[in-house]
Amino acid sequence: MNKRMILPSIEDSAATDEVVPNEQGRRQFIKQVLGGSLMLMTLPTLAATVFKKGASEAEMQHVKQAYLEKYCPPGYDPFAHRWAYGIDAYKCIGCNQCMTACKIENGLPGHPSINNRWIERYTKLKGDPHVHVDAATDPGNIAVSDPDNFIYRFDDRYEESDVEYSFFVPKMCNHCESPVCIQVCPKSATFQTPDGAVLVDEDRCIGCLYCKQACPYGARYLRPIPARPDGVTRVAGKCTWCWHRLTKGQEPACVDICPKNALIFGDLNDPGSDISLWVKKHGRELLVLKADMGTHPSVKYIGINEEVR
Repeated sequence: MNKRMILPSIEDSAATDEVVPNEQGRRQFIKQVLGGSLMLMTLPTLAATVFKKGASEAEMQHVKQAYLEKYCPPGYDPFAHRWAYGIDAYKCIGCNQCMTACKIENGLPGHPSINNRWIERYTKLKGDPHVHVDAATDPGNIAVSDPDNFIYRFDDRYEESDVEYSFFVPKMCNHCESPVCIQVCPKSATFQTPDGAVLVDEDRCIGCLYCKQACPYGARYLRPIPARPDGVTRVAGKCTWCWHRLTKGQEPACVDICPKNALIFGDLNDPGSDISLWVKKHGRELLVLKADMGTHPSVKYIGINEEVR
C-alpha cells in the first residue's frame, strides 16, 4: 500500500495490550482461535482470523474496535462491506486508460513493466491454430506508446492480417477469498482486510517475492520505494482496489475512468450495488480465472473464453 497504513505486529507489547486485554480467558480464547502463538500475527490477520473462525460477540467487537481505531478513517467500517469486481470483456476496447489512471493514482513510474493492472490482447488469425497474446510490455506496443507521459497503446500489427477474432482482457490481482500469497509470506506482510481486499504492508515486506512465485495470476512485481532503515528499496507491488479511495466512499480509479463501463465494482452486501446487480444479471455467464486453483477470486469476467489464463 502506498500509504503504509498497516503498521504493528501483535508481538509488540503495546499492540498485544491493545488487542488482547489481560484477562487470561480472553488471551487463551484467541490463542485457540489462531491455533497457536500470537507472535507472528498482525492485527489485520488477527481480525480476519477471528471473524472467519467465529467468536463471541464480545471478542469480535473488541478486535473490530481495535482494527477500526488503528487502520480506518472515521466513518469507514470494513466489516460492513464485501467488495467484488467485474470485468466485461465484451465492452473493453483496449484503450489502456485504466492502466494510466492506476499508475497516476498510486504513484507508479511510467515504465509498462511496473503495473498494478494491465490489458492483454488475444488474437486468432484464420488458418493459425495458435492464439497470439500481447500486452503493454510487448516491444511493439512499447514502440507506439509514450510511457513517460503514461500513454499506452496497442500497435497495428494485425491490420493487414486475416483475423478470425480478437478481444481485450483486463488483468489484475484477483483479491482471492483464499489467497495463496498470504500463506507463503514469511513476514506476514501480505494480508486480507475484512472487506475482502488483499494488501501489502510496505513496512513489513522485504521484497523476497515468494508471493509472486505463489500467485497463479502473475499479479505481483517489485515496486521501488524510498530506502528503509533496514536497507529495503523494493517491495511487492499489486492492485489494492485503491483501498485508500474505498475508505472515502470512492470507486477504484480504473473503474472511474473506463469510457465503456467495462469495469464494475461494488459491495456484494448491498443488493442494489452495481456489482450485485451485474452478478445477478449475468449469473451463469460469470467466469473466474484459474478456477481449478481453489483460490476463489473476487474478480469475475464475462466475454472471455478458454484461451484466457
